[in-house]
Amino acid sequence: MSDLADLQHEQIQTLELDVSSDDSVAKAVDFVMSRCGKIDILINNAGIGSTGPLAELPLDVIKRAYEINALGQLRMVQGVVPHMVARGGGSIVNIGSVVGKVPTPWAGSYCASKGLKDYDWRIYKNFKDTIAERARASQSGKSTDATVFARHVASRVLSSSPPKTITSGQ
Repeated sequence: MSDLADLQHEQIQTLELDVSSDDSVAKAVDFVMSRCGKIDILINNAGIGSTGPLAELPLDVIKRAYEINALGQLRMVQGVVPHMVARGGGSIVNIGSVVGKVPTPWAGSYCASKGLKDYDWRIYKNFKDTIAERARASQSGKSTDATVFARHVASRVLSSSPPKTITSGQ
């Protein structure tokens, strides 16, 4: 969140919260509503990786990734939509990844991995380094820095004619 601190001004409120918690989401929505009286834009940017061979990736890791990456976005949408509907408008931006359309190997549980955890793989243990290298490919070299992307998205969404789809990078 410190990377986004300079985005905070009268038009943007960045909040750190737990998108896997109904209570945390409700408190964040209530905070914005009490402070601003409305919610104009939600930028859903939460996400965690869960990379590895599905045969050996612990189910708890897969469940946590889906809880954050999929259900967390939905939880936020459900939290803000009633307020947007009540005032007759609003925008929701769900940040995704190119790997949602072009999956990478070893990221079957969710193709938004940012690295490997140290699990006790048995079947694929001889390939662990290669799997980790491939899973990190979209997060190194020419990948877009998350802060740069967040600024790009915020500026486009706040423009006088925000686009329906925002892309960045090559």
